Amino acid sequence: MHAVKLENFARDHPGRAFPWFRTLDAGEARLAAKLGTDADGEGVVRVIFDRSRLLANVDADDDTFEPKSVFDSLSIQPTSKVVVNWYHFDQIDEMHFRDLNAFFADIWYPAADDIDILDETPSWVVSIRTRR
Repeated sequence: MHAVKLENFARDHPGRAFPWFRTLDAGEARLAAKLGTDADGEGVVRVIFDRSRLLANVDADDDTFEPKSVFDSLSIQPTSKVVVNWYHFDQIDEMHFRDLNAFFADIWYPAADDIDILDETPSWVVSIRTRR
């Protein structure tokens, strides 16, 4: 998790600890194999993009947006812990899905972040991007 997010959370939520997370190392994540590709980094991002579809009428920039609503609409039930890929699989954090949902605005910064969310299965990937 980027340090600025931790700092901003502490300022915006005095006395509250940032939700639990841990950063995974590349070997631990092994996301390429789970996605059925031998690509890495940007190649994995390309695989995800090629397999993706845009959801109409979903705006992560909206103040009322909750990832759970997207997951529910797609009939996806993630495991309790999910991984969040920050851009090119160069930093991957694991956290509880309930915390990602509850504190999404503190975790995803629209101007700075493109993220992919997946769990240990991973039979699905939800990507959140800013319209550009």
